Amino acid sequence: MSTQTSSFRLRGAQRGVTMIELMIALLLGIVLTGGTIQIFISNRATYAFNEGLARLQENGRFALDTLSYHARLAGYLGCLSEVPRYNNLNTPTTLPFNFEEGLGGYEAIGTSPGEAFAAAALNPPNSNDASDWAPSLPAELVGSVVPGSDVLVIRHASPTSHTLLSPFTSSTVVTAVATADDNGGGETPIVSDCQKPSIFQITGVANTPGASRSGTSPRQRPAT
Repeated sequence: MSTQTSSFRLRGAQRGVTMIELMIALLLGIVLTGGTIQIFISNRATYAFNEGLARLQENGRFALDTLSYHARLAGYLGCLSEVPRYNNLNTPTTLPFNFEEGLGGYEAIGTSPGEAFAAAALNPPNSNDASDWAPSLPAELVGSVVPGSDVLVIRHASPTSHTLLSPFTSSTVVTAVATADDNGGGETPIVSDCQKPSIFQITGVANTPGASRSGTSPRQRPAT
């Protein structure tokens, strides 16, 4: 075979691919890439759904845990449950301070068993109409509850207690052994010897020697 013939055949074998072959290769590449993208999008959507479901379950467990804890303590006042209580607050019968009622609730209209409630929007604003609940929602809660939500009111004393320090002669100052973060202004403590409890509101807190604190309240009357 001559050198010229060999060179011609070699050049013929190196001519490359045809346009049809190139188009088929591009089409196969597009199909494979599209399939990969579709799998990625599907997996991402599945992951997002599972993550959202897990967060929903976690929040639900947290809410039920918190509700269960406080519901078990509804009406708890320690050794004061069976003795007369002196509520010295300015508004002792309002929603936040009526400690005579440990558990109460307000049912949203249209949410009774067998009824169907249609939400006005996916994320509706809080209702300003007290008549959307039965009984009517107290003024303290109007504007802070989502329509269609039942309201559970739980009142109880904190299981935490602090030892009082003598003398017990002041009608406006109570001194107790407590840390710097145990009490603050606006809180509602109960002073008691388990026979004569007195409820008042702290309006000022001051550190005293010996790591104790004092709570002063002009609303307080002597707990006699």
